[in-house]
Amino acid sequence: MSMPNLPRRHNGSGNDLANTPVLESSALPITSPLVPTPKKRKHWARQYRTEIAASSSNSVKTRMQAYRFHHFIDCIQHTYKTEGFKGFWRGSLAPLASITLVRTVSFSIYQKAKYSYSAAIGQATGEEPLITVNRPGSIPTFGTIACFGTAGATAGGIVAAIACPFELTKLQDKLRTERHF
Repeated sequence: MSMPNLPRRHNGSGNDLANTPVLESSALPITSPLVPTPKKRKHWARQYRTEIAASSSNSVKTRMQAYRFHHFIDCIQHTYKTEGFKGFWRGSLAPLASITLVRTVSFSIYQKAKYSYSAAIGQATGEEPLITVNRPGSIPTFGTIACFGTAGATAGGIVAAIACPFELTKLQDKLRTERHF
């Protein structure tokens, strides 16, 4: 779908809306959440560069664990001959999707658990860990360590159940080739 030839806004501010098309009848820019701006593309690349860069070596490692190869180079050569360059990134889409979901859910669960555990510890001891930790010059106490550690363990345990299907999908995708023995 091509964009109609519309006048462009040039306000010299340097923000993302500076060169977006505008309708003649209004000063509102035509933007879509589905079309990434250059700023969003840079942000996405920074967030996922580790996954993108590590995916090819992870693919070779997974294949070497699942199939019998003579050595590392043998696995690389076989993958390239049978699947081409894209074979090294097979199964990378599921982890990219899961990273966003898992991080969002993990921090949300951690935050909720932290406040719940702090309130429960406060009722039991009379001293809430979140109040203690926010005092200037405070040092960690058993209550703060227990509160934050338990909240992290709760978030990690729940997120593991969410991330597991994505990891299984990734492994199945990476190993979905003919067997090499």
